[in-house]
Amino acid sequence: PLSAKQRATPYMDKLVCSERPTSNRCIIAVTTAGLAVCKVGCRNHNWWRSRERNHYYDIAFYDGKLCGLLRRSLQIYTISMTKNSDLVVSITYELDMNQLPKCVGSDDVSYIFKHGDRMLMAKRAQWTTVQNRLFFKVFELIKNTRYDYSWVEVTTLDDHALFLSTNCSKMVYVPADRRGGVERNHIYYNHLNLPGDTNRICNDVQLMKCHYSEHLYCRKDKKINGVGRIKSTGYYRTSNYNITNDSAGLMWLLPPEF
Repeated sequence: PLSAKQRATPYMDKLVCSERPTSNRCIIAVTTAGLAVCKVGCRNHNWWRSRERNHYYDIAFYDGKLCGLLRRSLQIYTISMTKNSDLVVSITYELDMNQLPKCVGSDDVSYIFKHGDRMLMAKRAQWTTVQNRLFFKVFELIKNTRYDYSWVEVTTLDDHALFLSTNCSKMVYVPADRRGGVERNHIYYNHLNLPGDTNRICNDVQLMKCHYSEHLYCRKDKKINGVGRIKSTGYYRTSNYNITNDSAGLMWLLPPEF
């Protein structure tokens, strides 16, 4: 349980823990209008929010540090504690996104997530002028020296599948004899920013009719000649009301064996 002061939390988009929340060493980080952190077990009101009030696409703990993904950079923060048990968050390194492969345009759907001891990023963009299509590329964060990092593209997920949703990402192991149509080395994604109006639906598979006359659709990203990439499948639904409504979102439910 958090202290009474720590429970007065502003609206949050995402929450991540540095380790199991039952540990007194656990640090909780949330994205709000900016970024906020607190330490489990501390009675002090030690929330911290970035002065810049940046919009973080995603956050994750990696190598004992907190990573915050912005539109043009990845910020890596070190978290320390004063004698008064107040948290101090200082930026250690900022990795510019300009070193990524050049893309024509992006729909600002990006994720960072841990897979074992690796930090990965999935970013959806128009990576080629061929056929004018958006698709995901996956990159691994490589630590070159203590204060130097770089992104290296990952061209396969091997025997894993990647599930992406709004403020959520999960890499799961897929056994060779797995039933249910889940494919290895495949990305499954849904997001509020994906196309959902009926005028743009073209040869998409309708899975079911939902409430409020909505329809759930599945779209397999088509092959682009001469462009190597990890295959992906998108899910979205048409909406006859304000898409900012909480019920407009989709989420993955992964069985325990995943």
